[in-house]
Amino acid sequence: MRNFLRWPLLLVIGTLVCLSPTAGAQDDEVIAPEERETIDAVEEEKPQPVIQDGRTQIEEEHTVVPGDTLWDLCGKYLNNPWYWPRVWSYNAEIHNPHWIFPGQLVRFYPTGELPGELLASRDFEVPEPYEEDMESEEIPPGLVVLTSPIISAKTVTAVMLNRDAFITLDEVDELGTISGSREDKDFLSDYDPIYLKFKNPGEAQVGKNFMIIRKIRKITHPITGEFRGHYTRVLGAAQIVSVHDKLATAIITASLMVIERGDLIAPWMSELSKHVAPKANSVELKGYIMDSRVTLTDLGERHIVFIDQGTDQGVEEGNVFDVVRREDGHLELGENREINFWDKDLPIEIFGRIMIVDARSQASTGMVMASLRELKVGDRVLMSVQ
Repeated sequence: MRNFLRWPLLLVIGTLVCLSPTAGAQDDEVIAPEERETIDAVEEEKPQPVIQDGRTQIEEEHTVVPGDTLWDLCGKYLNNPWYWPRVWSYNAEIHNPHWIFPGQLVRFYPTGELPGELLASRDFEVPEPYEEDMESEEIPPGLVVLTSPIISAKTVTAVMLNRDAFITLDEVDELGTISGSREDKDFLSDYDPIYLKFKNPGEAQVGKNFMIIRKIRKITHPITGEFRGHYTRVLGAAQIVSVHDKLATAIITASLMVIERGDLIAPWMSELSKHVAPKANSVELKGYIMDSRVTLTDLGERHIVFIDQGTDQGVEEGNVFDVVRREDGHLELGENREINFWDKDLPIEIFGRIMIVDARSQASTGMVMASLRELKVGDRVLMSVQ
């Protein structure tokens, strides 16, 4: 009798389960169209992003998913894909802008800047258009200026950086080499003892400090093909602790990169890390980007580049060069931009700004402070008195 009474209750429960649309979706994964629209609307209902300082979190960062590129992300979030060099400069962990991986976090702003704040308007004065051979043409007296309407570059501000890359012919004469170490390893670093062999043994004195440098490659001018010096990296510093007949023992006191046997010893340079602030230009110069610290086809903000003008021409640390072009900005699919192209029928436009951070006699090291397009080795640069 008790079992018989249970049947109505079970039938009622079974009927309720069958009539439930949610339960049916879980068992059969089939939902009527009208019901699916209602359910999807509920599922897509999400809390609105928290607005902080006038913008939402989604405008500040993005987690990379398959198929993302910096170009597409800048177009989506900043409404301008040409911002990709700037965005790349805000994400030091992205080593190659052409390769971003799912799960990486892309930040679109540094310290509270918004798209409208990234570009501070400024009018630029540039000389009348140069002839095609800009290298040989003299800047005419009584400049007639052009105003570039398409450029509003980010204001150049002071930077703190390591003094680790420069172009030199012979003003930094290496004093000797690292001939060995008691350590059983290829790569040397902080506090490792090293053996130094000097060209002039009289340079070896206990307590004296030296720089450790490495000549990376020869730099030739991209237009003339002329040899302009060696791209040299500062690897670290060392201090001599004892002097022997033919060698000196030193301790590595600082390392910016891995140090190896055969690296060079150079005179001590003050301000290995230094603060560089913009300085008013005192002369008018024109030149070219000869090379860069990193081997990349496209250059953007915070990249270190080498300019073919130096202190002998009047360049000082803090001076600012503008990257200028005179060409149609459109390229057909598959067409590469021609180096040193200069269309005298078109106006000069400014596409970037470089601040000098290390000036040498015949060449200078600069940091790209602003770029509206990808900059290239071989681009013309112009320093004008404001």
